Amino acid sequence: MPGSDKKISDAVIKRLPRYLRIFKELSQSRIGGISSGKIASLMGVTASQVRQDFCCFASFGQQGYGYDTVRMVEELSNILGLNREYKMIIVGAGNIGRALVNYKGFKDEGFFVTAMFDIIPPCGENDCGEDEGGGIDGIGIGGENTSKNNGIREIGIDETNGKNIGGIDGIETDGKSISENNEIGMGGENTSGIGGNIGGENVIRKMRGKTCCVKNAEKTGGIPVYGMEKLEEYLTGNPADIAVIAVPKDEAEDALTRLIRAGIKNFWNFAPVELRGGEGIVIENINMSDSLFVLSYMLNRK
Repeated sequence: MPGSDKKISDAVIKRLPRYLRIFKELSQSRIGGISSGKIASLMGVTASQVRQDFCCFASFGQQGYGYDTVRMVEELSNILGLNREYKMIIVGAGNIGRALVNYKGFKDEGFFVTAMFDIIPPCGENDCGEDEGGGIDGIGIGGENTSKNNGIREIGIDETNGKNIGGIDGIETDGKSISENNEIGMGGENTSGIGGNIGGENVIRKMRGKTCCVKNAEKTGGIPVYGMEKLEEYLTGNPADIAVIAVPKDEAEDALTRLIRAGIKNFWNFAPVELRGGEGIVIENINMSDSLFVLSYMLNRK
């Protein structure tokens, strides 16, 4: 149970989320009670193992009835600490970070991402001006580019006719439109049209290895992305319970050190390196290749 001094093996703890999923599914199917034998069959373990696992916490079963599914959902949720809400930040706004922040299931279980952080190059003195185009800061709406370098350092030029076609950092258009509905107009009459509104914030866009300048935070799935230089300042005013590390291998240790100094004690690490913390620091290292390697082993042993 959360806060208990009783030592529970890692193997048992790792089975608890699977137990919880099974009991939730059974409860939603209106199955009231279930025996340890049937749970064992669903889990791929023995009935004895199921009883031993649950006895680490309490005696949940009832003679002749088994385990009440509704009660077990509540009990396992309490054991796993899911009876409260957690604030998380994500360091690394690349593919993994964005996939995590856009996964809606975390909110359902009480885990809320409040901010993301990534390396964002500073704007030059004349790189950011006032937005004159509307919609998205730094990109004009209408027949001509009106951004005047608002947050975008390079504007593509159509070499065939010398006209500004609203290209963004390295996009090649050859003077042709690549948008039928003005989501991003690259040719024709509307040379820099953008359809829709992305929250009125300046945005960062990475195209072919180049990065546009930003003035403020980008919103990813409704969550702001700040430069790494804002990390400590943000955490001072917005403490987080968990930090997700989703950066390249050579940046993970530095990110961990900074986060620990900023007061974070619990980490979910997706960087391809095993991170270790000192006393009072909890790190769950996730290597997404591990289960794939296990699958590779199994399929080659058939």
